[in-house]
Amino acid sequence: MNDQDLSKQGANSSQMIQVSQAWQQDNKDEIDLLDLLATIWRGRVKIVSFALVFAALAAVYALTATKWYESEFKINAVESYELTGVNNSELVNISTQEALNQLKAKLFSPEHFFNYYQNKEVQAAFSNKPEGVSAQQYAYQFFANNIKTLEPKAIKNAAATESPSVGLRLTFPEGVKGDELLLGYLYWTSQQIKSEIIELFDFKKNNELVLNTKKMDKILSEYKVATDNKIQQLEETDRFKLKKLNDQLSALKTKLIKENKKYIQILDENISIANALKIQNPTTPSDFRKNQKVEGEVFRAEFSSMDKQPLYYRGYESLMAEKAELIKRTKNNYPSNEIVELERQIEMLKENREIEKLLNRKNPAAFLDDYEALQKRNAYLNTLIIDVKSANLYHLDVFPLPPVAPIKPKKLLIVALSIILGGFVGVMYVLLSGSVKVRRKERKEQMSLNLGE
Repeated sequence: MNDQDLSKQGANSSQMIQVSQAWQQDNKDEIDLLDLLATIWRGRVKIVSFALVFAALAAVYALTATKWYESEFKINAVESYELTGVNNSELVNISTQEALNQLKAKLFSPEHFFNYYQNKEVQAAFSNKPEGVSAQQYAYQFFANNIKTLEPKAIKNAAATESPSVGLRLTFPEGVKGDELLLGYLYWTSQQIKSEIIELFDFKKNNELVLNTKKMDKILSEYKVATDNKIQQLEETDRFKLKKLNDQLSALKTKLIKENKKYIQILDENISIANALKIQNPTTPSDFRKNQKVEGEVFRAEFSSMDKQPLYYRGYESLMAEKAELIKRTKNNYPSNEIVELERQIEMLKENREIEKLLNRKNPAAFLDDYEALQKRNAYLNTLIIDVKSANLYHLDVFPLPPVAPIKPKKLLIVALSIILGGFVGVMYVLLSGSVKVRRKERKEQMSLNLGE
């Protein structure tokens, strides 16, 4: 065998060794479940130690962590008679469901809770507020994280008149009297709504009083304008009537004076006839014919309105006496019933009692029906009151009671989970440490093989 054959044989031997090592390496890379279990069993003490350490740490945390408690209340709508004090006036009318909805809207509002938190006593109760956090931020965060609204789930085909209860659940740390704060929040909210009801009542009442007062002022103003206009109309009418009556009086006097003058002329004629006939005293035609026979044309004369006989039969003495009296008549002393009546009417127009009545009214409002109605309405409004204090806006179904046990931390659960977590960490540690040992052993074997070659 030469050197060339020896080199070929060595090469073949080397390739066989490499194939053998590669096969062994592939077998080692495969996971043997029995080896894993064996490794875990060998490291059971370490696994238990890890579990105990985690359990101890969890127990310390559970014992030292802040305890959190829980309290809640539920409210429902009241009966309608419990709102009688609120609805005993016509200005405010709130149904039981409206009262519950108003409470719900405020109780579920972070802004409203912040207003409640601004109370110094409430802030003092929340002594665990972090430094550097404003009161508003803390109130909003606390409401978002620690207050849960309680509303029943919607029920299909539920009657529209049903009034399901609503409420709040408060989660609070140890040292805070959460039940008192929650109940105080409910009472404070109720008082806020009652104050708003009083404000609404006062606003409607005062607003209507102001509007009615303005209407009354308007009525008085319109009455004054109407009265002034009426007085002016009456005065103008009286002036026109007075002028008309004066004109009638003047025309009547002129007429009567003319008639008087005409009658005087008639008397003159009859006096002349009586003198011619020598009739001195009143007589009759028969008496005159007995005493004297008149020849020729019969005198044409006026007749007396009393006896339908000519005036000259009265005699010239009586006619001259009547003429003397008629001559004395003037426009200012003419005896006439028509003049007296016109003068009476003129005198009455000088004092218009209707105008005097309107001017002398000390209380015009007493004569205005609309004004009186508004006055009575205002008097009625001033008698209206509402009793909000005795009214109930809600029915407390679930009272917020002091908590008996904390809801967190859950000690047993924390310890149990920590034991599981500790055992898992222990197992991982044992497996990793076992894997590291196997790798080291394999490296040593590889190095020994390499040195043997």
